Amino acid sequence: SEISDLERTRESMARELVNLSTINEKLQYQTQNYPILNEQYKELEKRYNALLTMYGEKQEEADELRLDLADVKTLYRAQMSLSDSYSCRLSIYSSLEKLFSPNPTIPYPSHVYIHGNNNTGKSTIIKHVLNQYKHTILWFDCRHLLYLLFKLNELTLGYFHHTLILIGHQPFYQLPHMNQIEVELGVLTPTTIFIPAYTRTEIVTILQNILTQQQDILPSSISQLHIIIELALQIFYTVTNDLVELKDMITMCIKDFLRNTTKNQINDDGTNNDYRMLYQKEFFMQVLNSVYTRSMSIRKFLHTHTADEETTDNSSQISTINNNNTRDLPLSAKFLLIAIYLATQNPIKYDRMLYDKQSQGKKSRRAKIMHKRTQLESSKIEYLPLSSNKPILLNRLLAIYCSLQGDTIPLTTQIYTQLSLLTSMRLIEFVGSSNETGIFNLNEPKYRCTSSSDYIRRLAASIDFKIDDLILV
Repeated sequence: SEISDLERTRESMARELVNLSTINEKLQYQTQNYPILNEQYKELEKRYNALLTMYGEKQEEADELRLDLADVKTLYRAQMSLSDSYSCRLSIYSSLEKLFSPNPTIPYPSHVYIHGNNNTGKSTIIKHVLNQYKHTILWFDCRHLLYLLFKLNELTLGYFHHTLILIGHQPFYQLPHMNQIEVELGVLTPTTIFIPAYTRTEIVTILQNILTQQQDILPSSISQLHIIIELALQIFYTVTNDLVELKDMITMCIKDFLRNTTKNQINDDGTNNDYRMLYQKEFFMQVLNSVYTRSMSIRKFLHTHTADEETTDNSSQISTINNNNTRDLPLSAKFLLIAIYLATQNPIKYDRMLYDKQSQGKKSRRAKIMHKRTQLESSKIEYLPLSSNKPILLNRLLAIYCSLQGDTIPLTTQIYTQLSLLTSMRLIEFVGSSNETGIFNLNEPKYRCTSSSDYIRRLAASIDFKIDDLILV
């Protein structure tokens, strides 16, 4: 047994000896190759450091080029001529250029009045003209300083040579205090320039130029941009033609479309069929509702909503719209609401005296006394409830509305659209006829004002309409 144990021990020691010899041979081979491997590692480390240095230099060059490109874009946009951005306003631009171009024999005009709808390029054209000739410009809100501004030449004894440029939305003869200024100061009617609203073709051209610069769109994608603008206008143009609102909404359309096209694959023929997805977005339905009811501004809506997720409290905001003081109704809807309020407050026998242009200024002594008494009472009471809430005939409502808006405002189907809008917002109520059957008479519809007197007065103040001058009782 001891011999067998010794044999097993000898065999195990022989195997260990063989393993040790094998390990010894490997170590000798690795020791021979170590200097070569060490040199290769040092060379790779040097190449890596060189590549890292080159990458840093290229990154700095790329950053410098990016900054240079931004500076070039800024200079280009600053020096861009009016014909590149607003080519449809060249005739108006040339007229203003003739008025304000330096001429030693012809003085500058004393007063210029420019009027038109919102966001039609009035201030932009004036800035281009005045900056071209390097005139000194002072911009300020002059709604409460009109009388003083027209008297500025007299106050400075003629030593302050200036040109008063007024920019507004209404025609000059509809501005408040204009008759008083003309009578007391004898000021001549200023040079009036009307800037019309953009047509649909002009809006497409302007939006295409603006969005191409803002979004850095490649020339190969301009046709794609044109298609997106046309599709978005099919949705929103019937509701609003405001250039700023359309630009904000179409910018969101482009961002959403580009985000979807990066996720989806393009067909073999090179065309993309995702344009129809624009009509299926719940986001655009909410934008459309916000634009139509003016429950909030488009810029505020786009800041609080995205194309992929919408805030859940949007419905609660729209449900409490009647208590929202910042709501912005269309101008025609505001005048309709003021007209139905005036029809509710004043008896029908005073309509000719109040709203007939030929009979204005012929108030009786009793009417003036009642008007003065109403002004004193309304100044003491912050909230004045409706004195009567009788239904008003549609014909009388439209007659008062036309008198408030002016003779140049035509009656179109848009008026009935605004009536349905005010009814859906519960600012007015459709009550039909006054018969006992309770059936609505569509030939003689009637409306009742459900808005508070305090809200109507704030609404009139927002458009500079003096409602107290037309309230007798």
